[in-house]
Amino acid sequence: MAAVLSGTLGWRLSPEGWEAVGRALDELAAAGGSPDTPAGQRAFAALLAAGPGRVLRAGAGAAAPGLPAPPRIRERVNHLVHQLTTPAPDSTGTSGAEARPAASGRPEEGRDG
Repeated sequence: MAAVLSGTLGWRLSPEGWEAVGRALDELAAAGGSPDTPAGQRAFAALLAAGPGRVLRAGAGAAAPGLPAPPRIRERVNHLVHQLTTPAPDSTGTSGAEARPAASGRPEEGRDG
């Protein structure tokens, strides 16, 4: 899912298309960023439906190149990707890295030991 979200940053859409992407991102964020819930699945489907490659409405010009992702969409996508790819804290409240000893196996400098 993170790869699909990152891929949206390469899309070129109309302003209305980016508005639809923004709504889908809002729904996805409200679902905790997880496609594993019904709300997350609906939001993910809405995101894909807003993307390029959909059938153009009658009168819509296929020659229109579209616009790159606006900054606000880029920020929201990056936040969701980070949320999806960052390990959840373990039961002690740490991400795991804080609980590991220093790579050298020696006490860190400046610590009493």
